[in-house]
Amino acid sequence: EPEEVKAAARRAAAHCASRGVDIAKLALQFSLGNPDIATTVAGSANPDNIRKWAQWAAEPIDTTLLTEVQAIFAPAKNLGHREGLPENN
Repeated sequence: EPEEVKAAARRAAAHCASRGVDIAKLALQFSLGNPDIATTVAGSANPDNIRKWAQWAAEPIDTTLLTEVQAIFAPAKNLGHREGLPENN
């Protein structure tokens, strides 16, 4: 991944942590609540994770935090892993 994406992810995770929220929670809630995402798959061999994620899914998303995290990622939006021929990316 481009360094800009990694740096934005580190800043976003740190920002969530400073607010007492696991960025994974925000990501799960975002994907479950986004009508443009048809399917969200989360899996773990650890039953405690599954219970935690089910609880997160039932809780409302922190829309203020989501907006803040989206602003952190904005400069890196649409930068991603490139594969194959440049014209196909």
